[in-house]
Amino acid sequence: MIYQDDFYDYCWAPTYEEAAEMLTRRGNGDLLAGMQQLLKISELNEEEGEQAEAFQSGWRYEIRAYNVVFENMKKLFEVAK
Repeated sequence: MIYQDDFYDYCWAPTYEEAAEMLTRRGNGDLLAGMQQLLKISELNEEEGEQAEAFQSGWRYEIRAYNVVFENMKKLFEVAK
């Protein structure tokens, strides 16, 4: 999951379908590619302070979508035991 302050909880509460659609569009028809792109963007903005706040503010809807999809699909992302 990508960290997001509780402050942004108000912004959007997407269904899984809405969140998956947003990330699929970002990945040009590929949900996983869209998720990987957003994760890469978040890794580039991991610094604390203003950079992290600006990232969360500017990408709040995409972060929310990523977290909804990740939460719904987390069993697929777990390492097999």
